[in-house]
Amino acid sequence: MLDRALTRDDWGYPVSLRGAEGSRSEVPLRTDELDAADDAVALCPVLALRRVAV
Repeated sequence: MLDRALTRDDWGYPVSLRGAEGSRSEVPLRTDELDAADDAVALCPVLALRRVAV
């Protein structure tokens, strides 16, 4: 089973699976997760997500 960083909630919006609930920001991503992260950013209805390079 893969340790995925992102999934969708009941309404189809992307949410983080990593970090403590209520403080799931700045989620580190593996290279193989970057495309999914870009999709999540594009799907966020309130522009609350962004992907930054470290």
